[in-house]
Amino acid sequence: MKTQDQPKINLLYYRQEETRQKRRLWRKVVIIVVVTILLVVIGAKTWWSQNQQLQALENQNRQLNEQVGELNRAMATAGGVGGQELKELDSRRAHLAELERERRIDLDQMKGIYEISVEKITIDKMDINDKGEITINAYTNSHNSLIELVEKLQQEDYIQGIQFISAQSNSKTGEISFTLVAAGEVAGK
Repeated sequence: MKTQDQPKINLLYYRQEETRQKRRLWRKVVIIVVVTILLVVIGAKTWWSQNQQLQALENQNRQLNEQVGELNRAMATAGGVGGQELKELDSRRAHLAELERERRIDLDQMKGIYEISVEKITIDKMDINDKGEITINAYTNSHNSLIELVEKLQQEDYIQGIQFISAQSNSKTGEISFTLVAAGEVAGK
C-alpha cells in the first residue's frame, strides 16, 4: 500500500505569528514594569518633597515658638510682672476655665436659635437662668409661625423640651406677643 502524500504545511507563517505575539507580550510586560517603576519613583519623590516641606514647617514652628517665649520673657521683664502677678493671672485663667465648663448653654446654640427663627417672628429678648432654661420673648402676626418655631426648636439637640408657652393677642393690631420657656443643655455635656 502506498501512503498518501500529505500536503506540506508551511509552518513558517505560524512561527512568525507566534514570535510576534511573544514580542507583543514582552513589550506589554516591559511597558507595565516601566510604568510601575515610574509610579513608584513619582510616589517616592512626592513623599520626599512633602517630608521636606513638613520638616521646614516644623523648623519654622520651633523658631516661632522660641521667639514667642523670648517675647513673653521680655514682656514680663519690661512690664515688671513679678511672680505674685503671674500667680494671680494664672488664678484668673483657671477661674475663667471653670466658668466656661459650668456654662449652661453654648453661645453658638443661642445664635442657632436666632438662625432657625421663623421669618415672621421677631425675637425681642432671650435669657438663660441658672437652671439652663431659655426664655424667649417675641412677637408675630400668625399662630402658624409660632407653631413652626416650636416645632423647629423641638428638633434641635440642645433643646430638651418646651416647658411653657404664654401668648397674648392684640385685637387692634393682630400682633401676637408670646413668651416661650425651653430647657437647654450645653453641647457635649
